[in-house]
Amino acid sequence: MNRLKSLSLDRKPNTATYSESGRGGSLIPGLRMFTAQPSADSAGECEMFYSRRSTGPFYRWRTTAPERWEVTRVNGGDLLAAGLCPLSWKNLPQTLQLRVVNHYEE
Repeated sequence: MNRLKSLSLDRKPNTATYSESGRGGSLIPGLRMFTAQPSADSAGECEMFYSRRSTGPFYRWRTTAPERWEVTRVNGGDLLAAGLCPLSWKNLPQTLQLRVVNHYEE
């Protein structure tokens, strides 16, 4: 069972703050979320997002089934060449927010 109770946006853009049962608030410093620039031929594709913490590796998040997220480490150089758009934490699906927090806690 997921211990996560709530998620909210910290004062720093795209930085997650969350509270857990029995613990005070925690912070994931330097967490940034992105989406790929939309293209004309991307209609109907699964939802896909990217994350990066500070200067760490990029991760791609995509849906594999309703409310199920698959995460894969990806080459940052390829992503930067393709162009990523910053995305506010509050614009992420809630199920992805939970999955991202769990990923970076591990």
